[in-house]
Amino acid sequence: MTHLNKWVRRERHILPAVDHTLAMLSGAKVFTKLDATSGFWQIPLAEESRLLTTFIIPFGRYAFNRLPFGISPAPEHFQHRMSQMLEGYEGVVCHADDIVVFGEDVKQHNERLHKVRQTLRKEGLTLNEKCEFSKDKILFVGHCVTAEGVSPDPNKVRAIMEMPEPTDAEGVRRVMGMANYLGKFLPHLASYTRPLKDLLSEKNEWQWGAPQKDAFQKLKTELSSQRVLAPYSLTAETCVAADASSYGLGAVLTQAQPDGTWRPIVFISRGLTEAEKHYAQIEKEALAVTWACERLAPYVHGLRFKLETDHKPLVPLLSTKALDELPPRVLRFRLRLMKFTFDIVHVPVQQEITQQGFKLFNMPFRQ
Repeated sequence: MTHLNKWVRRERHILPAVDHTLAMLSGAKVFTKLDATSGFWQIPLAEESRLLTTFIIPFGRYAFNRLPFGISPAPEHFQHRMSQMLEGYEGVVCHADDIVVFGEDVKQHNERLHKVRQTLRKEGLTLNEKCEFSKDKILFVGHCVTAEGVSPDPNKVRAIMEMPEPTDAEGVRRVMGMANYLGKFLPHLASYTRPLKDLLSEKNEWQWGAPQKDAFQKLKTELSSQRVLAPYSLTAETCVAADASSYGLGAVLTQAQPDGTWRPIVFISRGLTEAEKHYAQIEKEALAVTWACERLAPYVHGLRFKLETDHKPLVPLLSTKALDELPPRVLRFRLRLMKFTFDIVHVPVQQEITQQGFKLFNMPFRQ
């Protein structure tokens, strides 16, 4: 389909992000995962489009009657059709050909599942044998989902644990690609993987030394900790804590639990660019909170949340100080933050460790 894809206009439908899909499972305790048979092949092609998919084999020429794999707009169109089919159903999320029906108890789950099955039968969508019914734990979009929260897919963790040490830059990219996919579970990712990222720079000569070995082993150790993130809630008290070091940014979204504790929802981190490394420390801290809010916007847009920083001079600059009194760079950060509703507070390091159980760069995460 390579040549055909050059002339096909892709449908304008944004595919749902994995984090957004997982955040919709709030309050779920019973799960059913439905898997559509052969995905795209369940959508018939228009008569005038079928000949465009003609292919040649030794036995003659054939064309697809169903939407083939390999057509560039297929993912967006399939997701759009599935979303339209299940629009308005409570307790149902759809990601590509996977449909998850959930409920707070068995009765609610069964009622929702019955409605979904009736709709699928009416639309003629068939399911395969990989469906799972009334489970307390499912594997969904590369994550293990339970009533307690979200944890990494054991198969993906095992793949990283069994990875040999990289021997070239491509090997490092493979490792970092897998690590970034699971980065939401790793509070120090940008910090301890710095020696690995340095190997990807064309300015640096390849050298797999002690720092790289330590970083690789640290990554495996963190992944083996079996950290479980709490399920996101639209009604719980929410807090974003951000921090900056001389070479990276880190943040965590936490929410208050019914028992009074605070549990992490998602961790994020990234390294600083060469230009950002030359910022003053207060500018790095302002960058950290701004980047954290923008990165976590799907979770905090429309909410009033607490924004924590351990840099006390930053609090008035982003709250009470007049705009014309701010340094130019900090002013730009504050203008970017105006679309959020937050109360910024200063949290000393020791107090942050006591209340939240973590410090993004200076202290290890405590379960």
